[in-house]
Amino acid sequence: MRPEPLTQWKILGQIDSESRTLAESLNLSPVTARLLRNRGLTEVEAVRKFMTPSLGDFHDPHLMKDMDRAVERLERAVRKNEKILIHGDYDVDGICATAMM
Repeated sequence: MRPEPLTQWKILGQIDSESRTLAESLNLSPVTARLLRNRGLTEVEAVRKFMTPSLGDFHDPHLMKDMDRAVERLERAVRKNEKILIHGDYDVDGICATAMM
């Protein structure tokens, strides 16, 4: 017996005229445009910002709880030449982020 999926995927139907227009405006494939629309990105500027973010588009990591403590601890470990363990999860962005660290 298969386990129930953890998330419910909402796949919108065929590629519609809005997806084609978005694809043409941004030089994307219609399938990519449709996937972006499925994520709620329907405006050209929103898609452009999503596809080519700048550093200013990211959230300030120091807004996370106890980030100042984490930074202090990492700085101390570097100064004392201590080993640092990097732990990440097993989804695509977790594996990539962990590998980059």
